[in-house]
Amino acid sequence: MKRIIFKNAATILACAITIGLAAPAFHAEAIMNIDGENVVAGAGGVVSSYATDEETRDAVRKLLELTEEETTPEESETEPEETTTEPEEETTPEESETEPETTTEAPTEPEPKTQYIVSIAEQYVNVRSTPDTSSTTNVIAKMYPGDAGEVIGVQPMPDGVWYLMQSGDVTGYVRSDFFMTGDEADAYIRENGRHIGTVTNAQLLNVRAAATTNSDILTQLSYGDQYAIVGEENGFYLIALDESFYGYVSAAYVTVTSTYKTAITIDEERIALEKAAEEEAQRLAAEEAAREAELARIRAEQEAAERERLANTCVGIQAYYTGSGKVAGQAVTIFELSVAGIYGDGSARPIDGWACGMVGVPLSEGENIFVVEYGGYTASFSVLAATPQAETPPQIVEPVTEPPSSSADPVQPETPAPSQDPGQAETPEPSQEPATQPSQSQSGYTPSRDVYVPCDMSAAYAGSIKYAGQTVTRDELQVVVVFTNNIDYAYHTYVYDWECEQVGVPLPHGDTVFHITYKGVVSYDIVVNAYSAPTDDSLRSQIVNYAVQFLGNPYVYAGNSLVNGTDCSGFTMLVYQHFGYSLSRSSREQVFNGRQISYGEMQPGDLLFYTDSSGVIRHVSMYIGEGKVIHAANENLGIIISNVTYRAPAYIISIL
Repeated sequence: MKRIIFKNAATILACAITIGLAAPAFHAEAIMNIDGENVVAGAGGVVSSYATDEETRDAVRKLLELTEEETTPEESETEPEETTTEPEEETTPEESETEPETTTEAPTEPEPKTQYIVSIAEQYVNVRSTPDTSSTTNVIAKMYPGDAGEVIGVQPMPDGVWYLMQSGDVTGYVRSDFFMTGDEADAYIRENGRHIGTVTNAQLLNVRAAATTNSDILTQLSYGDQYAIVGEENGFYLIALDESFYGYVSAAYVTVTSTYKTAITIDEERIALEKAAEEEAQRLAAEEAAREAELARIRAEQEAAERERLANTCVGIQAYYTGSGKVAGQAVTIFELSVAGIYGDGSARPIDGWACGMVGVPLSEGENIFVVEYGGYTASFSVLAATPQAETPPQIVEPVTEPPSSSADPVQPETPAPSQDPGQAETPEPSQEPATQPSQSQSGYTPSRDVYVPCDMSAAYAGSIKYAGQTVTRDELQVVVVFTNNIDYAYHTYVYDWECEQVGVPLPHGDTVFHITYKGVVSYDIVVNAYSAPTDDSLRSQIVNYAVQFLGNPYVYAGNSLVNGTDCSGFTMLVYQHFGYSLSRSSREQVFNGRQISYGEMQPGDLLFYTDSSGVIRHVSMYIGEGKVIHAANENLGIIISNVTYRAPAYIISIL
């Protein structure tokens, strides 16, 4: 009887399943499904995961011992039909899924290797419908430097060897002397082509930290997941799942698709050139519009800064005398002058720090000119000083020295003339009325040039659009009050100690009247409209639906176009910008643009942030529901949809 030789654990499993045995479990590299049973696949092959009794494990160990024996070359070559259970080649995981038992079919011839050619022309090579350069009418396409194709046939011609080749959708003839071939072309395509791996031979596939099954598992990929292949080592592919996340997967469980630059037809080139010219014109127009907008913004900022500067810049002063009437010899005090600065916005405000040389100086009879100085500006006014009244000597009644007359009518003593005796005391007569009596209003307020009271006010809403349920803050209201001295001067200024009961109260839908008062003296009403708030679910759906429109578009580092290319943070920024939200440009700053939530609170539209090994945020994606995220992954993949579990996020942030 012939010895049965098993070359790998997959063959052992096939026989074990055939005879009803169960194999021992070992560390799984991938999980597959064979005939409805979950089966794990490891570095050595496939092993059943459902039987554990000692008897069946012993039986499998005996089967494993058979693998230590090897057939001789003569046995393999001369009697292949008798070793019906020994495969001619090592069983792959894919064969284990579809054909768990060994095959008895004869070995097939290997498929011929694809012969690649790569253009090395300085400008381009014409692709022709016939191997003939005598005319240009047979030119159907062009191949620029680095464009590649596959050789279909070789056609010797008098002027040299021509290749019949296929490059993309183009099939035609090219001169062989403008192309690299063989190992050189293969190496070029490996280094410069775009290689995409798809999980096809496993339900779950481990992503490891190194090219060995003993290294740490970073995450797991599901059947159908795609990723960029950037290297190969020891039967493992080095993959890039996004901008910053790299790992190794076993090459046995993936299907690789390679793409490279290909020929472009004459019509395609014409359309591409027209599109490029149109895009260039649009770019220049956009740059010009952006330049004009930037200039307008700068002008607006300069004008606003100038207005603010003028509003706080004194451009002159005005001064008034607010005291009572003066007579010659009296002096004016500092409290009897009112000085105000005139500012660039037209307002006038009381100021301190002015100087006047006439303050405290005795007044001369008549007009006295006062000059007030402040900040290089001067203002003048006059104060009249009246002539002092002459003192009237008191009248003194002399005593009667003669006897009274015998007349029947009593004679009243005459009022003698004032005594000229300097030693006699003088008794002045009291004044009949005061010199100056200020008029009073019916309210009891006495107008004065240095006392100002509020007389009018205005207010405006300076906040953003409000939705029902939102509130208005004090910072969103601007209040101006007009003050007057009720004589000859008034000024207006912003005030902040006003009162309004509607501030901080949730707005109902429609108009709300804000009644603003200042010190209970003046008041003003403004109206704030609150719109119907969009439902959160509706807005989230709109954001997600807008984002997935750009699926498949290119990744461009630092790009700012959802159509022509952007990176991960640019993608999320531009999507939210479409809905009026302003996000930072980098993922490291975007994480602060919202509030942190838990995994269980995550909803469509929320952002997931990922860190590198040092804890620095390097990538961001958007959750779109049903366990999926959309993100601008990398240059190879562009904007794609991935499982939310493709890697663990460090932060989940809600912008809404």
